[in-house]
Amino acid sequence: MGLVVNTNVTSLLAQRNLKRNSLDYEKSLERMSTGYQINRSSDNATGMAISKILEVQITALKRASNNAQDATNLLQIAESSYNIIIENLQRIRELTIQASNATNSSSEKYAITEEVQARIEDITDIAESTSFNNIPLLGTNAPNTTSGYKIMIGPAVNDVIDIASALGNARATALNSNLVTTIDFRNFSNLQFSQFIDDLDSAIKNVASKRSRLGAFQTQLEGTVDNLQIENINVSSAKSRIKDVNIASESAEMVKKQIMRSAAVSVLTQANNLPKLVLGLLQNS
Repeated sequence: MGLVVNTNVTSLLAQRNLKRNSLDYEKSLERMSTGYQINRSSDNATGMAISKILEVQITALKRASNNAQDATNLLQIAESSYNIIIENLQRIRELTIQASNATNSSSEKYAITEEVQARIEDITDIAESTSFNNIPLLGTNAPNTTSGYKIMIGPAVNDVIDIASALGNARATALNSNLVTTIDFRNFSNLQFSQFIDDLDSAIKNVASKRSRLGAFQTQLEGTVDNLQIENINVSSAKSRIKDVNIASESAEMVKKQIMRSAAVSVLTQANNLPKLVLGLLQNS
């Protein structure tokens, strides 16, 4: 190619390469500073779309795991109350057997009655006061199998369990209609004592059944949390392979691009000096 002054094609080529090398170097710096190899859709449109979908799934998995843990905490609160309720029922049963003994006088039966009344009232108080996040669990307004109490334990719409069957109204009269605070053993016949013991057995079985379902739900939720955590690890790993930058590899690439940019600057300097050769020819003419 001949020597020209007006159009320095070599300089234009060097400028183009310098611009390209500078952009590559800047992108490498950006990846190193953000920790991501995909910072915008132009870096990798498909990878960006997939990583966003995975991020949504990761967020849903974390929220579902928290939901399951909250539900476990809720069930543990209900279980603590059930423990006290069943202890009261067992004590009332013991006192009923004691009161049914013919050796007790009227005053002794009255003393036993007072404790029974207090424990029946305590069962109702415990049921009404048991709540989680101001949501009643065992009182009059507690969830039941009709209203349901669904917990979202997964990223999909259908990933729910209904724990209402482990909750419900656990007031004394809800466990058995004869568990009233107006009871008076002084007026009980042997048949009434026998019937009341049957009523207590029915209430104890009712609470035991709810505790059994409660324990089953806790086991299910604990397994769900473990599964969600494993799934979260796997999805996060998939997202990392797509979006996160390999620092070791990128640092080597950045050094390479830095050298190429410096070389392009040097070449551009030489290219800009080419028209000066024309002056040499003119001076020698």
